[in-house]
Amino acid sequence: MALADLIKKYLQKGDIELTVTREKMVEKLLNGKKPAEKSEVKMDGIAKFLLLGKSHQPDYFSLDKINHDYGAIITEELDKDPFVINNDIAAIAKTLARTSPDDEAKAKALYKWVEANVAFDKKNKVYRNSIEALKERKGVCGSMAFLYIAMARSIGLKANFVVVDRDESGKRVKHGCAAVELSGRDVLVDPAYHKFDINHRKYEVVSDHAASIMFENWR
Repeated sequence: MALADLIKKYLQKGDIELTVTREKMVEKLLNGKKPAEKSEVKMDGIAKFLLLGKSHQPDYFSLDKINHDYGAIITEELDKDPFVINNDIAAIAKTLARTSPDDEAKAKALYKWVEANVAFDKKNKVYRNSIEALKERKGVCGSMAFLYIAMARSIGLKANFVVVDRDESGKRVKHGCAAVELSGRDVLVDPAYHKFDINHRKYEVVSDHAASIMFENWR
């Protein structure tokens, strides 16, 4: 059974939405056990369907290209997760990647798309997840980063959320951006500051678990 049909069977909905997270986080949900290809996990009373491996992957998600330490969580409460991939996000990223010769070019193409198509929301400081930022075409710094991270992960780039304490000028800030791994180093990608490979002075690349907790608090 194809992944699309399998998800529809469980969730009974036409749209497919995925949260991509670290496999270690998946193991934590499974109480330290290695996840099987298909597992059902109960967390806070919510059923989460975890699909790992390569046997049920539709082309439009390109999950076979996602770094091996990521898994896919399919859940009905996606508003609690910052990094979510749906058909629209995957399709845009795949289109941009198709004309990019290498990972750096892909990362830059995604950055340019987010910068050009998602406006910084000065009026509403509500944090949106990746799907909401794409749908509304606006968001605060962190929301723009969430969208970038989801797009990057959907085409196999390793990307994470970054908490910035001092920006490139040395100013103390409460700011968020993304980091994408290129040639063995983290490159900071900041659509809100309109810069790729920005040199923020003090920052921390955080885990998905930490980012999810911050996102829930910011909501």
